[in-house]
Amino acid sequence: MEATEVKTRQTQPPPRFTEGTLVAAMKSVSRQVEDPAEKSILKATAGLGTEATRASIIETLLKRNLIARQKKHIVSTSTGRALIAGAFSEVHSTQKLSRTLIRSVSNEVKERIRVFW
Repeated sequence: MEATEVKTRQTQPPPRFTEGTLVAAMKSVSRQVEDPAEKSILKATAGLGTEATRASIIETLLKRNLIARQKKHIVSTSTGRALIAGAFSEVHSTQKLSRTLIRSVSNEVKERIRVFW
């Protein structure tokens, strides 16, 4: 019988974002979404924001103290984490509202097109 060596390792957190990696993550955010309908919307819109607005979104988050620069990294602040924690408690109702609004707008657009043509 061969000897087996057991290695003990600690898990490592994912690397922190830089402004560049955060902008890239905003663009490809659909990879992180499980809901097929929401994933489809994010793919169709090329992620969060546009090429022209992603940097300004980050600057707004910095100004509102939701994120901070720590050397070359972007880190969340306690205020930002509290906001996210509160938002996630409301996610279920927000998702329902979002789907209802999307369906409503979609139906309204279809009706306008039908009436126009």
